Amino acid sequence: MNGDALSDLLLAAVALTLAWRLASRRPGIAIAMAVIGVAAACGVLRYLGVEEALGPHRFFSLVAACAGLPLLAASVCWPETPLARRAAAGARFVVLVGGIGVVIVVILNVALWSDAAAAISALSLMTFALQRRKLIAIAASLALIAGFAVSVSGVALGPFNALQGFHILLILSLSLMGWEEQVKGQ
Repeated sequence: MNGDALSDLLLAAVALTLAWRLASRRPGIAIAMAVIGVAAACGVLRYLGVEEALGPHRFFSLVAACAGLPLLAASVCWPETPLARRAAAGARFVVLVGGIGVVIVVILNVALWSDAAAAISALSLMTFALQRRKLIAIAASLALIAGFAVSVSGVALGPFNALQGFHILLILSLSLMGWEEQVKGQ
């Protein structure tokens, strides 16, 4: 197994485990993490050389950027809204906003839309964390922003290439968010 597939496997395992653990208490966050996990699971197949996985990986990665991360940010920043508290509302959000994102990026050829949606989500999470002075949330937001910076810049993190570095920092960010949610629930 190559490093890209391994980092996506770890991301899928973390995101899907957190989605499962948070599903009953925080459905908006769980759905967002599930979308990210599905994209990562498709990435494992893609990086293992399964050509048929390229399309699904691109699609779910696009949906994760355009809808999964915004849903995650909305659910963390506004936990009392129906979007954060009801699975049906979160699922509708992913389908609607993800569909709009696919249309904008693929059909209208505005490739930066997904990057902008993900960046705005990360900055929203950071703003929320700073306003509330939540150290775990600040660390999670910093890891997410650093992951995007590594991905965009193409800079390797030690022995990890930029893609692996992005996956590792996303794993760290999601793990910290999941930990914060677990701590709040106790």
